[in-house]
Amino acid sequence: MQHIEEQKKEQPILSRREALKTLAAASGAATLSLLPQHWEKPVIEVGTLPAHAQASPSLTISNLSETFTGVNNCATSAGLGSRSTVRFDYNDPQGQVGAGTEVHEQTTFSPSGLTNSAIYTGSALTISGDGFTGTISYEPCTRFNGDTSVTTTVSIRTADGRISETATTTTQAPIGAEETEGSPGTRTL
Repeated sequence: MQHIEEQKKEQPILSRREALKTLAAASGAATLSLLPQHWEKPVIEVGTLPAHAQASPSLTISNLSETFTGVNNCATSAGLGSRSTVRFDYNDPQGQVGAGTEVHEQTTFSPSGLTNSAIYTGSALTISGDGFTGTISYEPCTRFNGDTSVTTTVSIRTADGRISETATTTTQAPIGAEETEGSPGTRTL
C-alpha cells in the first residue's frame, strides 16, 4: 500500500496548458504554435444588436367572440345567410395597429369540415382604440347550409409586417338560420 502511495507522489500533475500541449503535439506541430504563452482572461465585448435582430414585444389578441346579430338577414354567393359581429381585443407595445392592419380569418364548418380563408382590411374593419390597445370588429355573413357550427380562427398583421398569435372561438348556428341541406357553409362580407 505504501508503495502505491509513493508512486502517486512521484507522478507529475499536468496543468491544463500542459495537457493541451501534449494533445497538440500528438495531433501536429501546427496546432502547438496556436496555443498562447499564458492563459488570459476572456475578452467580452458589449454592443447593440441591429433593430431587426432585437426581440420585439409581442403583438397579442384576446377575448375573441362571435355573436349573430340577425338570422337570414344578409346575402352570400350561395344564398341567404346570417350576419354576425366578430370582435377581439388587441395589444401592440409598438403602437402599429391602425391603417394597413389586416385580419386573417379561417373558418371551419361542422360537421362538414369545410374550411374557408379570408383577409379583411380597410373599411371592412372597425378599430376602436389607438395603435397600442383597443378592439377590432367586422361583420361577416355566414351561410350554414345544414352545418351546425362555425369555428373562427383569427390573427392580425400590422402594416409593418408583424403577425399576432391566433385566437379561436366556436359559435353555434343561430336558431332559424337557413335550414337548406346541400352544399356546406360559406362566409362573405
